[in-house]
Amino acid sequence: MRSAEVARILRPPGTLNFKSDPPSRVACVALDVTAHAPAAVVGDLPDPPDRRPREERPSGPTRPLSAVPDRLGDICPPEYFRALTGLVPDRGGKVACPLADHDDSTPSCHVFQDAARGWFCHGCQRGGTIYDLAALLGGYPMPLRSADFIAVRTVLLDHLGGEVAA
Repeated sequence: MRSAEVARILRPPGTLNFKSDPPSRVACVALDVTAHAPAAVVGDLPDPPDRRPREERPSGPTRPLSAVPDRLGDICPPEYFRALTGLVPDRGGKVACPLADHDDSTPSCHVFQDAARGWFCHGCQRGGTIYDLAALLGGYPMPLRSADFIAVRTVLLDHLGGEVAA
């Protein structure tokens, strides 16, 4: 009853399970599509205890997260790549991968011009956004979540503060 995270409840076939390294693809091994009456499933189980009412949240105008502008996410990849790694992509957008866990003697990392496309290294098969690059360079666990995301965002704001218009 305390779990609200979809990944804990259901892992749809075809998605990745990140509990192993490398992540493994989820497959449907058995599927029972038989319909059951609720009474047959619940049986003699007692009713769950009444839930406590939710605490009142302060009222006032709020915006959904999608309405909050992400100025860090709007920085074009060649700019943040240079600022975070000191590497400048060539005219084709290629650069040696800054992640030290593979040999990249011929540049295999492509840095796109469009922030939505970000960057991708064909050598280590990693890529993503400004947040992903900063997290990988900083040694944060991937995928980036919750407190780690906030920490990476804070580091980026401190590091790129002058380049991000408030």
